[in-house]
Amino acid sequence: MKHQHLQFKLNGLKEKSHFRKARELECNGYNIAIGEKKILNFSSNDYLGLAGDLTLQTDFFKSAPQSRCKNWMASCSSRALTGTSPSHSLLENSIAMSYGKERALIFNSGYHVNTGILPAITSAEDLILSDKLIHASVIDGVRLGKATCIQFRHNDMNHLEQLLDDNQNKFRSIWILSESLFSMDGDYAPLTQLIALKKKYQAYLYLDEAHAVACIGENGLGLADQLGVIGDIDLLIGTFGKALAGYGGYVAGDRVLIETMENFSRSWIFSTSLPPITMDWNYFIWQQLRSLATLRTQLAATTQHFREGLHKLEQNIRGTSHIVPLLKPGNAQVIALAAKLEQAGILVLPIRSPTVASGSERLRFSLTAGMPIDKVQQCLGQIERAL
Repeated sequence: MKHQHLQFKLNGLKEKSHFRKARELECNGYNIAIGEKKILNFSSNDYLGLAGDLTLQTDFFKSAPQSRCKNWMASCSSRALTGTSPSHSLLENSIAMSYGKERALIFNSGYHVNTGILPAITSAEDLILSDKLIHASVIDGVRLGKATCIQFRHNDMNHLEQLLDDNQNKFRSIWILSESLFSMDGDYAPLTQLIALKKKYQAYLYLDEAHAVACIGENGLGLADQLGVIGDIDLLIGTFGKALAGYGGYVAGDRVLIETMENFSRSWIFSTSLPPITMDWNYFIWQQLRSLATLRTQLAATTQHFREGLHKLEQNIRGTSHIVPLLKPGNAQVIALAAKLEQAGILVLPIRSPTVASGSERLRFSLTAGMPIDKVQQCLGQIERAL
């Protein structure tokens, strides 16, 4: 048998209920079609419901600059060669201006951002202090670099300060890494405390706002925007592939940091750039960030209703955001609960170990602004029956 060692690994995953297989699905707003069956989608990152907004799409194509349409659909080159179009520059300048930073840089995805930055800007002379629950893409970025990395307990500022104090004179620089909104627990980082420690120990702060951008903040720029502390963040990372209904990732920061990435970030240098049409769509949505406040209010109201409903059902949930983890320990158990809910017309995917720690397996409900309250109530009713 060919590749017998790989089949052995796959069989091991199946025995532990760890095996994954993608399914073909068709999304339409808060509904999703699986074959002939249409059910409610509680597993999307389309937090504001923009992905299925046909009016937005029509307005975009009407406003598209005709001069760019000849070479709109393809790039055929890396950014470092001939793949930087006027559309790329327009979007990067707009992002930098929104954050009040010197520069911004577009990568092909949020994963490309996080795997490309740290190996470019750090070396063996530097220390990275990373939240234990940071996203896998950031962990991969750390592993690709040469800096020493120590994890601090999730959102534990006492532990972080202990590590800062122990290492403050041992390295050229210290980078603190955190997400603003953690995608598995649905909780926010104590950002004001992170900033206080960064200043006290003259460290740098790297903040991934992937799940918060567009969803919170007066200008829709995330947690740093909501707290009015954007100027205190050294590198702000975001993505267009979630609430912004586009594609690609970005980073905003000082000129010297961005120029270092352009010269040393392998995930940026050695990737064919995203096509101009993608940049123009991202720019179109970005220009409307501030005006999406009504959707942010709807998302907050939907979140409150759903969380209150789960509390009434005495369920073990975490966080305070539109990402709502309902804990159901055990891979087999959480898979079975997800299957029951799918049969009842609710799609919510199980998050299993080792993605999360063993014993903290969960259903992760991702809410969207466009979801009517009666559909949220329908979901709560089906959860009660399934349990």
